Amino acid sequence: MSDPVIEAVVPDLERHIAQVVADQRVVGLSIGIVRDQQLAWTAGFGHADFEDQRPPDARTLFRFDSNTKPVTGMAIMQLRDEGRLTLEDRLVDYIPEFAGVQQIAGTVEDVTLRRLLTHRSGLSGEVPGTWHTTGVGPTIQEVLAGIGTCGIVIPPDSQHKYCNLGFVLLGEVVSRLSGRPYADYVRETILEPLDMLDSTFDPDSSEIRRVTQHAWSPTNSRPGAARDLVFNDRLAAGGLHSTVQDMAKWISLQFRRDRSSQRGGAQILSGTSLREMHQPQYADDDWTDGWCIGFSAVRRGNHVYLGHGGGNPGSLSRTAFHLGSSTGVIVVTNSDGHTAQGEVALETLDRLVAAHEAQPAPLPAPPAPPPEWAARIIGSYGSTAGETGYGGPRRIAWLNDALVLLPPGVNLPRTVTPGGGTPMPCHLDPTDDPSILKARDGRLAGELLHLRENEAGDITAYESIGLVFHRMGPLT
Repeated sequence: MSDPVIEAVVPDLERHIAQVVADQRVVGLSIGIVRDQQLAWTAGFGHADFEDQRPPDARTLFRFDSNTKPVTGMAIMQLRDEGRLTLEDRLVDYIPEFAGVQQIAGTVEDVTLRRLLTHRSGLSGEVPGTWHTTGVGPTIQEVLAGIGTCGIVIPPDSQHKYCNLGFVLLGEVVSRLSGRPYADYVRETILEPLDMLDSTFDPDSSEIRRVTQHAWSPTNSRPGAARDLVFNDRLAAGGLHSTVQDMAKWISLQFRRDRSSQRGGAQILSGTSLREMHQPQYADDDWTDGWCIGFSAVRRGNHVYLGHGGGNPGSLSRTAFHLGSSTGVIVVTNSDGHTAQGEVALETLDRLVAAHEAQPAPLPAPPAPPPEWAARIIGSYGSTAGETGYGGPRRIAWLNDALVLLPPGVNLPRTVTPGGGTPMPCHLDPTDDPSILKARDGRLAGELLHLRENEAGDITAYESIGLVFHRMGPLT
């Protein structure tokens, strides 16, 4: 099935990427475009290995580095939804050895799981050991034995401080609560249910689809092979190896956010919890960058993109997705010393979103009739004379297979976007009691609407937040 958005963007995009790859001396680059639940387009540029000139493709195995962090965040959210933890819990409650950290600008009690997930804990950024000089990560035993060399070095919540150590410790929380190694937990509860079967934390060095990582030297005109990294228990901060084809399945998951969707099978996290992961927890002063639960956020013009970046010697990657258009991009390279991964990913997403918004809106399908329980409630309502507050006239309508409370004269045939500061519009959900509705969103979120009936069983009024709203006329 053709996609007019892809057809509008790809020809110029291919030329643009080829130019970036040449200008920035990128050895190899693989890109994929996701449209909702489909990997809509892929391409490879340059070489998976500079010596044998093998080109990369959608199944070439790359190192995705810190793009692992949102995966770790999802593992924590799965355990949260199972009732094994809350995001406000203190790290020390799950890892008592953390009590040995230096409490320089904050206390051990300040380091919560939420602050670790959003890089707001104030904790030292790196694991103890010689990772940066040797490329060999520590075991968790070595991390905990050296925790006294790490510290809470700035006040928690005072500013963003990127923290690999925090995600290593979150990985240990996953391991201790699940009773299995972090990599096994992620494989069994995330990778396999999503059919990401090429993805791994332990790539076989003889695997023909695996790229060679390359590093440039200022004195050489040719890139040399970068050393292999040994992550050990640093996996949760950046040890995932994957492909564009597999990461497209990860991006597609982010678009399955319907509130009714429950965890099960390929829906590895409920739609409600996915929405929570995508909700910004804070933004920088200029509102251009922020952080969600495991994901970074960037604002470009009128759009906000979520995703993550990754990088180590010999590898750079960037994932980005736009929820409003259900469009995502994966860019991964097997060389360092450039900025192509971020430039290509964000420029591609800019072009795709613009093309998506330029498409004519599809004609709406004929509305389905409301179910009986909703049909008897639909109508116009007004508050008792003389009452104040949110007592103006309003109506209850059936839109997009949902009962919605609306101001008079407002008709939103396709979507309802409630405002948090106003009582309407909002969705109304049935409860176990047929005489009670519950507001889902907007300022009325969580409030109850108590329905009143006459002797004939007709709805005559409803009461909410201390106000009574009487039915004003015939059903509409």
